[in-house]
Amino acid sequence: MRRPDNCCHPDCFSCPYPDCMWDGMEIQDYQDTTIDDLNHPVAQSILKARARANRYAEKHREEIRVYSLKWYYDHHEEQKDRGRKWAHDNKDRIAAAKRKRWAENPEYYRQKQREYRARKKKEREADAT
Repeated sequence: MRRPDNCCHPDCFSCPYPDCMWDGMEIQDYQDTTIDDLNHPVAQSILKARARANRYAEKHREEIRVYSLKWYYDHHEEQKDRGRKWAHDNKDRIAAAKRKRWAENPEYYRQKQREYRARKKKEREADAT
């Protein structure tokens, strides 16, 4: 239902139509917040903490790098296992994403398949001789 011209909703008592039945909601009625509410300033304490963290990171860059590499090598297998578990639990999701990619650009994937098969054929021929 379209809103009638000259409708005074929500001030229905001064509506020029005696039989006006407009009770539709508009987008403003659904919105809880306005853009101004979302653009609130960041607290000064948070800005100071960010600046302090950035200064620390600049001064201790090499230490942080060494620590990160050490953590990576210490937890590499755990993370691989976690990734494998996620892939196992989300097989259908991964397959759906693959089908979507193939549907969007089938010729690209056909060409990749041709190149792969040609490479494997060369490898088999090289192994046979």
